[in-house]
Amino acid sequence: MNILTKVYYKLKIDSLYNVICSAWDRYHWKPLSIMNARQTVDYILEHRCSLARFGDGELQIAAYGCALDFQRADPRLQAHLRKVLNSSNTNLLLCLPNRLNAHSDAERAQLSEYWQSSLKQHLHAWAKCLNKTRLYGDTNLTRLTDGIDDASKKGFVSHIKEIWKERNVVIVEGEKTRFGVGNTLLDNVLSVHRILGPAESAYDSFSVLLCETQKVADELSDPLVLLALGPTATVLASELSDCGIQAMDIGHLDICYEHLIMGNNGAVPGKYTNEAAGGTCVTDCLDQQYLDEIVFRVK
Repeated sequence: MNILTKVYYKLKIDSLYNVICSAWDRYHWKPLSIMNARQTVDYILEHRCSLARFGDGELQIAAYGCALDFQRADPRLQAHLRKVLNSSNTNLLLCLPNRLNAHSDAERAQLSEYWQSSLKQHLHAWAKCLNKTRLYGDTNLTRLTDGIDDASKKGFVSHIKEIWKERNVVIVEGEKTRFGVGNTLLDNVLSVHRILGPAESAYDSFSVLLCETQKVADELSDPLVLLALGPTATVLASELSDCGIQAMDIGHLDICYEHLIMGNNGAVPGKYTNEAAGGTCVTDCLDQQYLDEIVFRVK
């Protein structure tokens, strides 16, 4: 590394450049076409399409190749996420945070400090990965942001459940995720088949997970794959859709539904809750129905 390069990184000129460019983008931003949460669910129901979601974590990896708390840095994952963002598959709906369209001072003021800081620092780098002519869904549909009161959120959950009503569902999740266990999210499906991946850095097992999911789905009538596996779910949804299998990156829906039931945002007993204090310390699940649903486990 030569002296100029050392000075460049020492002064963090690359970060300063992004901040300056993000400020420029802020005042010259042309809003992206991002549907709201309810429109996104309606679109999926109408088109029976697959869903790949990009939150701030996936955008960070695509832009910088960085790590997350539960996913180590991997240049293959960065390249894969960028590939998904450029997918020409018309049966794959990509989703983005609608916060990206908060460009006025008044709109920015409504955001959390985290998002205000993120847009100030990263908007330019993120925007370079996006297609401003594409129709996107709302990443936060799985966060139950549709409606302010609990009754509206419960109604929205019922709307989402229409996607897998009377379907044979394959759930690909972390070994401690336990999507739908102990609640009513899956009470309207025909069957549940679970494939368990690692609780962290699941992309290490991407090829195995893809292969096993295809095998299980191919044996079922009218299968729907639900993915709850961090950034790995995003790329799996795309690959499965390319193979003609409807797949949805369902993200935090189960945890957010549990929080709605609990009335707080704490750790959910028996489930990996990465955003809550103590949420990564999870006890074994002895629920026999859940255990019977497991058809494959990454070793």
